[in-house]
Amino acid sequence: MIVAIVGSLLAAVFLLWRLNRSGFHWERFRETFTKLHYGWLSAGILLILLTYVGRALRWKIMMKPFAPHANFRKLVTATVIGFTGIVFLGRPGELIRPYLIAVREKTPFSSQMAIWILERIWDLLIVLAMFGFALGQVHIDPSTLGPSMQWLLRTGGVVVAVLCTLCVVLLVMIGIFSDVAQQRIRDAMPAIPQRYRSRVEDVLVAFAGGMRSTRSGSFTFQILVYSVAEWVVIVLATWCLLRSFPQTARFSIVDGAVFSGFVAFGSIVQIPGIGGGMQVASVVILTELFGVDLAGATGAAILIWLTMYVFVAPIGVLLAIHEGLKWRELSHLDAEQLK
Repeated sequence: MIVAIVGSLLAAVFLLWRLNRSGFHWERFRETFTKLHYGWLSAGILLILLTYVGRALRWKIMMKPFAPHANFRKLVTATVIGFTGIVFLGRPGELIRPYLIAVREKTPFSSQMAIWILERIWDLLIVLAMFGFALGQVHIDPSTLGPSMQWLLRTGGVVVAVLCTLCVVLLVMIGIFSDVAQQRIRDAMPAIPQRYRSRVEDVLVAFAGGMRSTRSGSFTFQILVYSVAEWVVIVLATWCLLRSFPQTARFSIVDGAVFSGFVAFGSIVQIPGIGGGMQVASVVILTELFGVDLAGATGAAILIWLTMYVFVAPIGVLLAIHEGLKWRELSHLDAEQLK
């Protein structure tokens, strides 16, 4: 943790040094913070908090096949704590939410990881659909854009088609062949040493069983509806945040959707010469697609990141304290705890 903090501070100092040398307009950057429209900002924050409730609702639906009476309040708490864990621990914090839900609902951790994988697949499908919509709304000459945006526009359609196909095939295969997968797992057990056999079988069978719920048509439709609703709220929250900044106050709801689609897609792919990351993608989209100056785009990207991801951290810490959890324990989840 200390190394990460020191590294972040050094990176910030280096970034400030580079910005000063490049003639960065600090006054425009400060305006992003000093001229905020607090009404739009408050609406955005409320919608962001609502997304955690939406994620808990979707998780509850996906738990129905093996835990039909899951406690919704506990799911919301675990969701908030889980996203707080991501803020503090990075990607390893993704394990916290399924772990807490598994412990509180007395279900196998592997079944909750199956739900987590399904959630990621559905989110990716919605992101790809949003990016496809955004591509259809762009009516500018690609030659006027920078190399990063040109790359996104040139390769985006192909990437969307390939990833969508893979996601759909994976969902279908999981739903159809879950029983076959469980039988193959049991058939392979003799090859595993006796002392590990029982645990491995329990984990893999529970994982396959959690995936089996996707074969129901009504289940799939429910998850689709909840996933679309979740991302509609995310887009509305992003639009409200954009309206709160002086440099992007003119944005329409369509502009907000286009921005969300490009940023969501740009965050999961590595743009050549730029990389990934929500903040980087936001700056690239605002400057190259919407013509916002670099200083204003940087300020907006930082505030969007803080409100959408970091804002929940104090709430998650308080909930963790109330639940009697210790971050040191959560950051060292081992195989024995997750069995």
